[in-house]
Amino acid sequence: MKKFITTTVALVTTLSLALLLGTGPVASSGCNPVNGHLVEDLVPGPGFQTAGRFWGAIQGTYEFTLTSASPTGDPTISTVVHFVGHSTVRTRTGDLRFTEAGALDTAGVGNYADLMTITGGTGAWATASGQIHLMGFFSGASGHGEGDYRGEVCGG
Repeated sequence: MKKFITTTVALVTTLSLALLLGTGPVASSGCNPVNGHLVEDLVPGPGFQTAGRFWGAIQGTYEFTLTSASPTGDPTISTVVHFVGHSTVRTRTGDLRFTEAGALDTAGVGNYADLMTITGGTGAWATASGQIHLMGFFSGASGHGEGDYRGEVCGG
């Protein structure tokens, strides 16, 4: 009986550690963590477009075009808008294309959270996949925004 309890405790401990240390899918070879900073400014013209620069693990110019925006519909967060758009980061080794989905608080400093899903690429990024999350602010008054990004890029 004592051996059964010892074996059971060891098994439960091993499974618990496995769950705590590795709850997500195992990163495949060729996947790399990325992090850095984004600076962007509103581009004059029709629609909502920004241009700026990515710094850090991914470096290059950044272009974003808003494709849809809608209020949350919740009166307790009436200043928050959900948005979707498409963006490109042009690096010296090729382009990374994204579809972005996020939420922006139009009040105050304009805090936002954004999930950038890689949808394609060129050059060294031709086979890239992955996601990046971006958190920062965008001021409607000044047309300026900044944020920090973190995520994983595979392939490319």
